[in-house]
Amino acid sequence: MSVIASFKSLRRLYRSVGQHQGDRDAPNETRQPTAQEGVALIAPAHWPKHAMPNLKRTLVLFSAVTASYFAVGSWFFPEWYFGIFWGGKFWNRAWWNDGVSYWLDLHTGLLVLGVVLAFVVILLAYGYRRLFLPFIDRFAFRLVFGFGVAILATALLDYKYAKASFESWEQVEVAMGNLKSTFLGLAYEESLERSDLEAPIYYRYIDRTRVEALYSQVEPELVEKRRTVSAGESMSGKGSVAIGPAGAEVGAARQKGATSSFERPSFSPERKCVEVMKFVLGQETAHFYTDGGGWFLRRRLRTIREDLKKAWNESESLQANEITEADLEKLRFRSPNEPTTKEEKEEAERREKQYTEEFEAELSSLTGLVLIDATFAVHRNSTDGLVLMEKFSEMPRRIVFRVFAPETEELRILLNKDNPHLRVFGTVTRQLGDDGVIEVRAIALY
Repeated sequence: MSVIASFKSLRRLYRSVGQHQGDRDAPNETRQPTAQEGVALIAPAHWPKHAMPNLKRTLVLFSAVTASYFAVGSWFFPEWYFGIFWGGKFWNRAWWNDGVSYWLDLHTGLLVLGVVLAFVVILLAYGYRRLFLPFIDRFAFRLVFGFGVAILATALLDYKYAKASFESWEQVEVAMGNLKSTFLGLAYEESLERSDLEAPIYYRYIDRTRVEALYSQVEPELVEKRRTVSAGESMSGKGSVAIGPAGAEVGAARQKGATSSFERPSFSPERKCVEVMKFVLGQETAHFYTDGGGWFLRRRLRTIREDLKKAWNESESLQANEITEADLEKLRFRSPNEPTTKEEKEEAERREKQYTEEFEAELSSLTGLVLIDATFAVHRNSTDGLVLMEKFSEMPRRIVFRVFAPETEELRILLNKDNPHLRVFGTVTRQLGDDGVIEVRAIALY
């Protein structure tokens, strides 16, 4: 029995020694670190204790907000987010500015409501942080990966369903850019009549009396030239007023305030003539003429501008996916050298007939002020002084402007020149007659 007991005692001693030796060798064995040990291996030794958990939480929060932002935004505005994902607009500041302006200018109330709701959600999340922070700490990297997959899925869905709309949108943007350039060109052509009305102007003749009379009708209101403002304090005092044998003491008060002085602008007749011409042309109460071909050109340009503006307004009321090739064709400025269809030729002929009727109606009933920019033939008339003749048009009707002006020293120089180019500002004194002549009395020549 003693031998058996001794053997059992030796076996127990051997097991205890082997277990102790295994514990000593365990650190040398390859094993997977725990989550806390992994964090300790990644984070530098000098980091604060909570730096790494906070970093993981921040990454999860940022990923969640980004995924939600792209998912909700792509649902409501797929074309705009297609530009972010696939259209190369991510680094385009103007594209982002348009998105911000959309909310600030058009939906300010919804933007404020969204900010308030976001603030409430942040407060609730902070109040119940103990419920979900352990879950975030445990699955942080998996959550970030999952949100990344959600963003990728959103981008792929946006590519599938918004590509065609985005391409239409891009075509509209290009058409709008071309349309803007066309508008600028048309505006330049239509502003030619006012391009030479900047002072100083060298007048060869000016009727100062008539210029003064016209200017008095269009003169602006009194112009405030100086204003002196003092502090709004009151000054009070007493004074005695004697009326007959009786006297009375009265209190007086003065209020210091704003004092203003007004002056009428003192312009010379030459400057007043410039202001009158600008005013009547700007208000379209005077007609500007060069020649018959120039009249038809400006009329066509005005029609083009009206058609383009109408097409622009119609396209702005449509969604990008509703715009067709026909809509884009309306926004394109057609060159006169491009081939036209039968319908377009018929439309052009109809408009030419309309322009001809408008031309004859306007010139036949022409009255009031006119500004004529043309080359004139100069003649001397014993009774009327100088006569300036311009052959305005031959087709569709022969029309001649006959301008009368007194013979002055400056105008006598014109007699020695062949067909001088002048601008004549004057008043129609005789309407178009059967002889095809419109007579004008000059107010100013330059």
